[in-house]
Amino acid sequence: MARFDMVKAILCVVALIWATLAAPAFAQPLSNVGQSENVQARLISERTIVTAGETFHIAIDKEIARNWHTYWRNPGDSGEPTNINWTLPQGVTASAIKWPAPAAIPFGPLVNYGFSDQVTLPVAIQVPASATPGQTLEMIGDVTWLECSDICIPGGVKLALRVQVGANSQTSPDAPIIARALAALPKPFDGKADLIANSDGTLKLEIAGQSAPRVAYFFPYEVKNGALIDFAQPQTLARQEGGFALTMVRSPSFPQDLTGPIGGVLVLGQGGGARAFDISAPFENAGAGTSPPTKASQAAPAPMAVVPDITLLGAIGLAFLGGLILNLMPCVFPILSMKILSLVQASHQDAHAARAHGLWYGAGVIVSFLALAGVLIGLQAAGQAAGWGFQLQNPAIVIGLAVIMTLVGFNLLGFFEIGSSLQGIGNGAIRTGSAQSSVMTGFWRSLSRHLAQRHSWAWLWVLRPHNLPAWHYWCFSRWVWALPFPLSRSPLRRV
Repeated sequence: MARFDMVKAILCVVALIWATLAAPAFAQPLSNVGQSENVQARLISERTIVTAGETFHIAIDKEIARNWHTYWRNPGDSGEPTNINWTLPQGVTASAIKWPAPAAIPFGPLVNYGFSDQVTLPVAIQVPASATPGQTLEMIGDVTWLECSDICIPGGVKLALRVQVGANSQTSPDAPIIARALAALPKPFDGKADLIANSDGTLKLEIAGQSAPRVAYFFPYEVKNGALIDFAQPQTLARQEGGFALTMVRSPSFPQDLTGPIGGVLVLGQGGGARAFDISAPFENAGAGTSPPTKASQAAPAPMAVVPDITLLGAIGLAFLGGLILNLMPCVFPILSMKILSLVQASHQDAHAARAHGLWYGAGVIVSFLALAGVLIGLQAAGQAAGWGFQLQNPAIVIGLAVIMTLVGFNLLGFFEIGSSLQGIGNGAIRTGSAQSSVMTGFWRSLSRHLAQRHSWAWLWVLRPHNLPAWHYWCFSRWVWALPFPLSRSPLRRV
């Protein structure tokens, strides 16, 4: 009873410490800086003091981790754009995001439109004429986005910014950042643009009044009930009298009832000398009633298609080798060693039974990983952004693991005993001759160990070129076969 009271006292102290440390975070007011896993976002203003009736700009300024990106207003083949849900003082209004020109980001057979490294998204704010000097205007933005690399993670922050109303405006230190962002926005196009849908399944954007550049690319705005172009297909530039034309492949989901005008961003040139124009082109559907060609019939392949550089047989071999190496990891080898020693000890009594239980234990390990792979593939097939180790992106799971580890620490210190009968379940299975017990021991020990670690994904990198779930499952199972391999060999002879 005294030991139980001591445990309760320690748990109360730990809970009190956690609550004390967490309280300041909950008590703090909203900041203008927030951080997701791969993106730092700031809500900045070009003014610290504004006047009644003034229009000024604020912006979401993002710093994006290397090899990650977020999306433009039209994300391309996949993705979600940044969205801001504003909470504003009465009478204050905010414009839509003023989008800069994006970059085309190839990913396998897809092409997405978005931003890497850094992007500033300006928003115009209108101060009401009724605002009075001395008044504080607090603007709260609930900003959400999708951040992607090899996997995609929903990101978002809630940011707040305050400016004062005064008799005269005052510039903010962040004004140059917003000024550069505004200067880089696509300029209105003063030439003539026409978009024609041809009967061969192509779209031609004809530009007049603009000399032909060496490089040109058209980023269409989103259209209702489908997509305008096949984003992964190349855009062909051709000079013609008085200007030039861009020929693009129509999307398989091209809406047949599409009407103009069609908007988008036309980028001329590349690198630091690129110029971006906001165009609105009248639309002529010369190919009404025709369907765009299928990808199998298109002569020009997508230039960004990725060809696997490893065969399936090679992937299986490397997966098995990776599984063997994984047995030497500090978090795997001790557990594996204890199981091997228990099997070797049991083999002095009945070598055949020990060998059988080693195989059954290995079967449990394999089943646990195939079940985990099945869940992962199912989530991806359902459209979820889930990758290996995705469970550790869930704060509830991380907190739960922290609590479990705290309790395990108290258990190891001898404050209480829990599950002492379960600790010998593996040896008990050998003594009782239960194959089912050995399978379940391998299943639960393997599953619990690998749900709580992330390094395993490195050994699965060889599977990345093979995008078919069936191939994933096959290669994954070969990787898992290597994990219990020592258990199937160690009891074969007496030690």
